[in-house]
Amino acid sequence: ALLVKPQLVANSNHTAASFKAKIKKNASILTVYNPLHIGMPITRFAQADNKFRVIYVGRLEPGKNMFTWIDLAKNIAVYKPDAIFHIYGEGSERAKLEDYVKHVNMDHLIHFHGFIKDITIAYMHADLMIFLSKYESFGNVVVESLAYGVPVICSDIPSLREIMQGNEDFLVPLNNHIASEVKLRLDRYDALKQQVEIMKHTITAKYSVESHVEQLLDIYKSVLLG
Repeated sequence: ALLVKPQLVANSNHTAASFKAKIKKNASILTVYNPLHIGMPITRFAQADNKFRVIYVGRLEPGKNMFTWIDLAKNIAVYKPDAIFHIYGEGSERAKLEDYVKHVNMDHLIHFHGFIKDITIAYMHADLMIFLSKYESFGNVVVESLAYGVPVICSDIPSLREIMQGNEDFLVPLNNHIASEVKLRLDRYDALKQQVEIMKHTITAKYSVESHVEQLLDIYKSVLLG
């Protein structure tokens, strides 16, 4: 395919760099970020029970690091008794994860919702997203969460670091210190919330459908005229 000199497009700078490192180092690649496919609410839902809602949204697959997520939830519940945890998504590991939740006696606090058609409901109820993927080409749900004004504590991997745009307070290393690192950030939750309120306007503009389509049109035009 590369012999015809196509215009290559990547969904992140990280993906482009990976392609160059593994396939063709001098490839010409344009980055066009995935667009937001969610409707933005005017107001968030008010919670009547005063619970602190921590969510995960995404596939339940090995690379998503969900057993670590559950261990972290158990740790958070010790020092934050108002915390409750919601997992949205399906995948090959769901049954094992549900068994593990029962094994660590967290089934009264961790709730599995499976696939829901309107994922905006998850964000509108959430206070925090925890996303601990070991690898991602981009990270759609991180962008969606930030656009809703929901702080995200996520793994310090290249694609998510790219989304955070230097806001390293939201990134945690995937090592033995992750529990203490997450606690430090939860202790500063109000500051993280204020930071996201500032970020979300840039996020919604950068990853808008309009911006995505405009970039694609420019690419098609350049190919046709080239």
